Amino acid sequence: MKTVLCLILIFLSLVLSNLNEYEHVSLTSVFKLQNAQYNTFLHSGSLSYHSGSYQQAVTGYADQSDLNSYWQILGKHGLQSQRGNPIKCGQKVRFQHVKTKKFLHSHQQKSPLSGKQEVSAFGNGPAGDGGDNWYVICNSNEKLWKRDSYVQFEHADTGSFLAMSGAKYRGAQGHSEVVGVDEDDLPSSKWKVEIGVFFTSETDAKSEL
Repeated sequence: MKTVLCLILIFLSLVLSNLNEYEHVSLTSVFKLQNAQYNTFLHSGSLSYHSGSYQQAVTGYADQSDLNSYWQILGKHGLQSQRGNPIKCGQKVRFQHVKTKKFLHSHQQKSPLSGKQEVSAFGNGPAGDGGDNWYVICNSNEKLWKRDSYVQFEHADTGSFLAMSGAKYRGAQGHSEVVGVDEDDLPSSKWKVEIGVFFTSETDAKSEL
């Protein structure tokens, strides 16, 4: 009986240790971001805006299975990303669209539906710029970005927060508008990591695909 109990305790300790190992979001991990208010996923693809910057469009999309909602998180522009390093609250990061290799971007252009700040996907590799940088804004008592926590992303150049406007595109079924907003307390500006591959070191990864 004691032997069985010991084995159970050892097993539970290993399981809990493994869960804690992936508690935080780390650089080079690949995942989807889901909006707190609308439950849509941050999405992009081959379509471009027909106004504003005319850059690659970024939308919210509800289809959980769509592969165009995967993003890889990297360090700020000009800085090499060390795989597995946990991301600190307040740290500058970039989001690279896995399929098109363009970066989540924003600038002083009006969004096509609501007239708020446009969010696009732009550049790739060294061709990106400071407009690709976003601050990770966590709850006040957290030091590292936790995978199970809602966070906000503040655009480093303009100070706007990544959000959903609530407006829907007529010509693209299921797609809704992603924007930058000035307000820092909107439910539509909160996001959580869902579904992906998470790293803790150069050789270790956990998949939830």
